Amino acid sequence: FLNYLIVTDTEFRPDLVSCICNMAKKFAPTRRWQIDTLVKVMLLGGSSVPDTALSSVCSAIASTPGLYNYAVHKLYFTMLETLGQSKLQKLAMKSSGALVETGLWAIGEYGDLLVEGEGVVGADGNKINITNDDVINLIEFVAQKASAMMSSDIGSIGTVRTGVAKADNGQNSERGPAVICEYVLTCVVKLLSRLDLSTAQRDRLETLLKQFTSSINVELQQRACEYTALLSLSSQDMRKELTGKVPPYAGDEPMRDLPVGETTVDEV
Repeated sequence: FLNYLIVTDTEFRPDLVSCICNMAKKFAPTRRWQIDTLVKVMLLGGSSVPDTALSSVCSAIASTPGLYNYAVHKLYFTMLETLGQSKLQKLAMKSSGALVETGLWAIGEYGDLLVEGEGVVGADGNKINITNDDVINLIEFVAQKASAMMSSDIGSIGTVRTGVAKADNGQNSERGPAVICEYVLTCVVKLLSRLDLSTAQRDRLETLLKQFTSSINVELQQRACEYTALLSLSSQDMRKELTGKVPPYAGDEPMRDLPVGETTVDEV
């Protein structure tokens, strides 16, 4: 099915993606296998990935605390490879919107594990260390590219308002850059409470957040203003509580007894 996803007609891809996600959920031997499969689906499905697929992988991750570290590393390195190696980065951003959104969600929730967790062992046997600056660089890159795409699409009223063009069947015909920017903002405000940041690193994230307070997109502007006000709260404990991690999701009843699988991050 994954191979067929590459060659199938665009009009059939959303239904095929949903079918694969359902089968991965029903027949997965381990939770790690399910997460790996869903990430591949988002990578291969491109702009045809419906919101239900994104929800499936987020639910699978959130319901498996033992794989938080693995999942956030998996998505981080997949994003780096997908966006960093493409010469047509704008095209890569458009075709990998679901992957980018899921990656930003995971980094926002579990970004502390990227820099403080067990880490990843590379092919040479040495540990790959990820720093706060590495994480911030990726977020800034995504925000820059998504903002540029949003500016180039400014002629479309629908794009300015929502950032997502809707197909006749109700599926997302293209994951809009404004939606990616929304994920960026949420990721940033969570990392400001998650990571042990230097003054310079904190300034970079706060500057990125404040850039959207004057966005032409009303939703982005409102969200950025709300998050900026949240950061101005005098009580640090209240800020951490409001931006706390999503509690472990209980998951669907048939999936609760599914084995977790290997939890080490020796290969992503």
